[in-house]
Amino acid sequence: MFLFTTPDCDMWKIYSSRRSLFYTYTLVGYPLKGISSFLGAIDKRGHLHLILKLHDNQHVYSFWEGQRWHTLPLPLQGCERVHGLVVDNTGKTHILLRLQGETIHLIRYRGQWFIKNLPFKLYGEPLCIQLWEGEYLFVCWEETKQNVKKIFYTFYQKGNWSSPSLLLEQRNEAKCYVYFIDISNKSFEIYSFVWEPQGQEYQLYCYTEANRKTQLATHILGKTLGFPDSYPLLLSSRSNYLLCWTVNGQFTFSLKAKRGSWSRPQGDYLFFPTSIKPLFTWNGWEHDKAAFTRVNGLDLDWPLIIGVDQILPYCKAVLALSNPFRQLEVPQG
Repeated sequence: MFLFTTPDCDMWKIYSSRRSLFYTYTLVGYPLKGISSFLGAIDKRGHLHLILKLHDNQHVYSFWEGQRWHTLPLPLQGCERVHGLVVDNTGKTHILLRLQGETIHLIRYRGQWFIKNLPFKLYGEPLCIQLWEGEYLFVCWEETKQNVKKIFYTFYQKGNWSSPSLLLEQRNEAKCYVYFIDISNKSFEIYSFVWEPQGQEYQLYCYTEANRKTQLATHILGKTLGFPDSYPLLLSSRSNYLLCWTVNGQFTFSLKAKRGSWSRPQGDYLFFPTSIKPLFTWNGWEHDKAAFTRVNGLDLDWPLIIGVDQILPYCKAVLALSNPFRQLEVPQG
């Protein structure tokens, strides 16, 4: 293996394996000054799109065309918060933002801006904004009233927003994480994982809804010792699902065969203390990879990318060792 660096500090990595030559090129960009916050997305061509908040509280939209950057002011200024940025497979850029207490849907398409007001109140911060079938939007958020936390979701299809649907209700102290799984044409599943405080521990629940059915399927995974450090990752590979997260830097996970039940949460000292993040594509998370951004307490300049097929055997071995008399419950596949 050879590593080369350019005068601009870009890096080439070249190596051979199985009579093939592999290479990666890491481009190091120049820092942009005067930016207080940002939100990013990638389109189907692999081009980056950014919403940048400047120090004077103005927002600009920047996107890479393959050879140069284009930067435009948003048609509405003074927004309190940008909730989401998505580019669909037709090239439309969707931006959700809050302005004077209202949620605005901005669309940029073929060089023009279109402005829509959501026909309902979006009181809470979105938990999930994701494409469905490459063109439609799924948005999920939570609202808290009188110590009750409610999770709602809606779809944007063919130019219209659907009426919000109630997904679930929980105590205000619970932590909820929602995942939208685009299975096939007009078919989807919504996974909701809830950490509910119970004394010094937390009970972990999984709720599943498919294709807007009113009946939620409920699964009790077991107890864990704390809330996740950040948004957990829901990964999949062939016949298995893997939910993984960290608690105070400890790698923790639960496994499920697609036709089986979830294993109880299991903590392990893989790369401890560690931190994991998702990898994003143009239509959502990569469901077969995880990015370790911290390994054995060392913050990495470039994340360690590990495929779910590499993580699953390790997790299954940990489950088998933690309960050797009940190995038949370890998900197979």
